[in-house]
Amino acid sequence: MPEYAPVVTENAAGAPAGGEADSKKEWGDVITDAQKERISFVYAERSDMVLVRDDSYVQFNDRTLKEFIDDSEKRLNAYVLDRQSQGKEDWQANFSTRAYANKAKALLAATARDVPDMHISAVNDDDQFDHFVEEVTKSLVKHSYAQDNAQEDLFFLGWSNLGHGTVLSYEGFDIQSYERKRIKSYNLLTGDVEEEVVKRESYGEPVSYELGLMDVLIKNAYIRNIQDQPAIIIEEYYADEDRFKAIYGKYPNSIYVKDAKDFPTDKGETYFHAKWKEALGNKQKGFYVCRYMNKFRNPGSGIYRIVANGVELFNGPMMWRDVGRRNFGRPMYLRTVCKHRFLLG
Repeated sequence: MPEYAPVVTENAAGAPAGGEADSKKEWGDVITDAQKERISFVYAERSDMVLVRDDSYVQFNDRTLKEFIDDSEKRLNAYVLDRQSQGKEDWQANFSTRAYANKAKALLAATARDVPDMHISAVNDDDQFDHFVEEVTKSLVKHSYAQDNAQEDLFFLGWSNLGHGTVLSYEGFDIQSYERKRIKSYNLLTGDVEEEVVKRESYGEPVSYELGLMDVLIKNAYIRNIQDQPAIIIEEYYADEDRFKAIYGKYPNSIYVKDAKDFPTDKGETYFHAKWKEALGNKQKGFYVCRYMNKFRNPGSGIYRIVANGVELFNGPMMWRDVGRRNFGRPMYLRTVCKHRFLLG
């Protein structure tokens, strides 16, 4: 049996959750045993991946990923260390030149003008290459890039790569839903206007944005190709409810997600509070979203799950289940020379 199923909970009357009848219910009133098991599995996987992220690696000179990024940022921005940390005497000069940063900017400014071409492959239901769909898809993706400044995007991807050694980008498809006021009637004599609020949904378009290395959890740092990772988690944090609802409010179970500041301490076990509170760090409010992807479980379909503050928002197959690929790219300009199979550098 597949490990995913539509995330639909039912109230006492048998109606799907998410309506007015459920607006006053708690997550503990509707959560099922299967959902508890799936959420527990995602957080268990996250715990293992955090250990991989926070481990020290010889490629980083026995530092962690966070320490490597922090040190690289300081060098790139010509941060001046104190004399004591460098073993310098008071009479010795203590400064840092920005020559490296200036030359790196000049090099990137020259190369970012030439946006590299992309290669897109498409297959039909019979697993045969479909060149027509390939060309249409490529045109749509190119059009989406043309709506922004492709040269600027490429420049900052390169800049992140120079500073961090690796850059990961998310390539996906975005559909925006929004509300808009529409004039229903207008009285020319009195000037009275009657308006109504209508919901609209965009046609959707390809999107691409950079992911922070600390926000992408992996299973094995020595599997260089991001597509070959057994499982991946994207972590997201939203400080305000409006932003969270704008992105994840379309999921029926989003009505049960509580802000960390309003979290019921007596129901911590139901919301798996102990599993995700450490991800917030010193933040006392907000929403922590965990997007889990595993293409090797349920062969041919994979698993895609979204959990926010202990509430399961979505559970289903991978978007491209036939080929088992994730929405990731890894633009790379520099590689760590001491270990060619190392993903993070």
